[in-house]
Amino acid sequence: MKKQNKIFVICNWKTYFSSTKNALKTIKKIRFPGKNISIGIAPSILHLESIKKECENKGFYVGSQYISENTGGANTGETTPEQLVNENIDFIIIGHTERRVMCDDINKQIKNALSINVLPILCIGEKVKESAIIVLKKQIKDALKGLKPTECKKIIFAYEPVKFIGKKHPMPIKQINSTMEIIRKILKNNHKTMNSILLYGGSANEKNSEKIINKGGCNGLLLGRASVDSKVFNKLLKCISIK
Repeated sequence: MKKQNKIFVICNWKTYFSSTKNALKTIKKIRFPGKNISIGIAPSILHLESIKKECENKGFYVGSQYISENTGGANTGETTPEQLVNENIDFIIIGHTERRVMCDDINKQIKNALSINVLPILCIGEKVKESAIIVLKKQIKDALKGLKPTECKKIIFAYEPVKFIGKKHPMPIKQINSTMEIIRKILKNNHKTMNSILLYGGSANEKNSEKIINKGGCNGLLLGRASVDSKVFNKLLKCISIK
């Protein structure tokens, strides 16, 4: 999945679809605009098995929105690595801002994902009035604790500034670019990791995605609402596709 000349578009479908039928309809309506784009779909765990085949037929990657920090059988309501390893998925979203408030052990979740050879997509981002440099450095340090540089290279990082999630406009392009540079420096200086794939998430849509990709210093997008409306999503893909 890691190719630096690709644009990565990861779709976090959260619980937007109340039925597998509606999720399947949306996937069938997505038009793949170009070979330079890699699309990943992370549906609700309830829909994962049912839509996986359709995703594979269209050349989409399939992922999970969650992996438990626990292992073994006695974990009510959890999704453990032992379960996910049999689902043949490509990636797992870890540390999303909606999960961080639940005090997940992100470090253990990353290690569990790597243990089953599934690509972790680590979400990081500061809250309102927090210092980006301080918060990002701590979040990355805590998440990568005990990992070797070779393991850190297997992780995609998705930057989500909390105050820009679910808003009308994303973070200003220059600020996205400068923050991506901060993340790259943290990874290089503190974790001996270079050339990581960095995504931006936070109110990206069909109107601003091209500028974010071309001028934001990132390798792609982590999308929520913009990815569940096939018309909006197709427009977005067309905008960022290289002819």
